[in-house]
Amino acid sequence: MSYLEKLFPTLPQVAPAESRYLMSSTSRMSDSTN
Repeated sequence: MSYLEKLFPTLPQVAPAESRYLMSSTSRMSDSTN
């Protein structure tokens, strides 16, 4: 979660559900790029 926290340090505290959604989106994107 460090990657997300670097981009959006407040997300995990303010909106855990959104951070989860973003994390699954970013992990999907990184899967495609790698």
